[in-house]
Amino acid sequence: MASRPVDGGAARGHRGSPGVSFEVLRAYEPTFTMRHDPVVESFSRATTQVLGVEPVANMRVGASDARLCRRAGIPTVICGLTPNNMSAHDEYVQVEELMALGEIFTRGALDYLTSER
Repeated sequence: MASRPVDGGAARGHRGSPGVSFEVLRAYEPTFTMRHDPVVESFSRATTQVLGVEPVANMRVGASDARLCRRAGIPTVICGLTPNNMSAHDEYVQVEELMALGEIFTRGALDYLTSER
């Protein structure tokens, strides 16, 4: 695969640095769901109800399949488990966290599907 120049985040700070090179193997166009979209608000409420804390909204999971839904015009949130040793041979989840996530999904979906917009 041929290397190509990159403008932006990955290249910033390293352009022209001696001995530093990189090759972009895969890139995705950015997508996001607005913070006050009804689906975000529904899942935020559900998370607060189940965990007793307000969730922190962020935009850090760029290569998830949610990008495909967003490109199709479907607002999407990512709500998941703590990535303990993610993608490693000993990846694991906490059972209590999994049970809470099931409740968050149930409450979030019910809230979203029954809310008036």
